Amino acid sequence: MFKATAIIFRHELRDFTRDRSTLKTMFLLLIFMPIMFSYIIGNVENLVQGEREKEKRVGVVDSLAVRDLSPFLKQQGITLIPVTNHAKDTFRSQKLNAVINETPNNELDSPDHLTANLELWTSGTNEKVLADAHYVGALIQSYGQGFGKRQLILRGIAPILTDPIQVEIKSLSEDSRSGFATLDLLVSLFGMALFYSTLHLAVDTTAGERERLTLESLFYTAAPRSALVFGKWALVALMIFTANWLVGTVFWALGEFSIFQNLLGRTETFAYSKLLWGLLIFLPICPTIAAMQIMIGSLSQSVKQAQAFNGISGILSLPLSFLIFVEQIKPLVWVPIFGQGLAFRSLLHGEDFEWLPLLVSEASTLALGALMLGLILHRFHQEKMVYSGG
Repeated sequence: MFKATAIIFRHELRDFTRDRSTLKTMFLLLIFMPIMFSYIIGNVENLVQGEREKEKRVGVVDSLAVRDLSPFLKQQGITLIPVTNHAKDTFRSQKLNAVINETPNNELDSPDHLTANLELWTSGTNEKVLADAHYVGALIQSYGQGFGKRQLILRGIAPILTDPIQVEIKSLSEDSRSGFATLDLLVSLFGMALFYSTLHLAVDTTAGERERLTLESLFYTAAPRSALVFGKWALVALMIFTANWLVGTVFWALGEFSIFQNLLGRTETFAYSKLLWGLLIFLPICPTIAAMQIMIGSLSQSVKQAQAFNGISGILSLPLSFLIFVEQIKPLVWVPIFGQGLAFRSLLHGEDFEWLPLLVSEASTLALGALMLGLILHRFHQEKMVYSGG
C-alpha cells in the first residue's frame, strides 16, 4: 500500500514538473504576490500619513469665543478661513474640513454665563470627514481644559490639584516595529497561498487526467484505488505547504533587509521563528484543502467546471483577510480557519492566545479533511463513474 502510494506520488510529481511553463508561472506568482502587497501597503501607509499631515482648513464664524480660540488653533497648524455660515456651498467653495460657530448661551443648557457654547459643523458623515472633525474637536477640548486650569490657578487653586491623576499607558506585549496592517497582511497572504497556489495542480491530477484519458489507464495498474487517492492528495498537500512557506519567507525577507525596505517603503520586521510557528499552526489546513480541491476535481464533469468550483472555494480564505473585524467575537476561535488565523495573528502581535480553542479548531479541520478524503475514496472506487465522468 505505502509503496504503491509512493509510486503514484512520484508519477504525479514527475508529471507536474514536466510542465515547465506552469511551474515558472506559479513560482513567479508566489514571489510577486508578497512583493506587490508589500509595495501597496508601504505606499498606502505613506498616503495615509500624508493625508493626516495635510493642511486642515476650518471655517470660523466671527464671535468673541472664536477669536479667543483662534490663536491656539493656528499654533496647531490649522488654517482658519473667515465665513458667515455653515452652508454646503461654503464648504464646497472654501474646501473646508469643518466650521466653528458660537451659539448664544441658553440658561437651560449652560447656566454659567462664562461658558462658551461652540458648534463644530461638518459637510458629511463619512469616516474621513468625521476624523477631521474629531481632530479639530479634540484640539478645542484641549484648549478648553487648559483655559479652565488657568482660571482655577488665577483663583488661587494649587496647580497640582488641577491635574491630580497622571495616566501612562503601557503594554505587556513585546515591543515590535511591525505595523498592524503589515502583520495582518501576512495572515491574508497565508490564506491566499493556502487556497490558490495549487488550484491548477489539483484540477490537473483529477479532471485534467480524466479528459486526457490518462486517469483511466491508472486503473489498469496493480496499484490500489486508495493508493491513487493518497498519492495525489499527498502531492497537493505538500505543494500547498511549500507555497505557504515560500510566500511567508519572501514576505519576511522584504521587511528584513534594508534594500527592500527603501524600495518598497516597509520599515518593519518580525522574527522568522514566528513564521515557522505560523506554518505549524496552519499545517492541518494544508491536507484539508488538498482533500477539498481533489474532491471537487474528481466530482466535476469537466476541467472548466472543476476550475470554477475550486476558484469559488477560495472564498474560504476571506476570513483571514478580515480578522481585525472579528477578533472580538470570542466563539470564532473554536471555528476552523478563524481559530488558526486568530492564533497566528495574536502570535505576530506578541499577544497571548488560548491553546485549547486552537487545538479544537485544528482537530475540526483534520476531521473535515478526513471526511472529504473518504468521499474521494468512494468516488475513485466507483470505476464506471470515473470513466464516464459521472
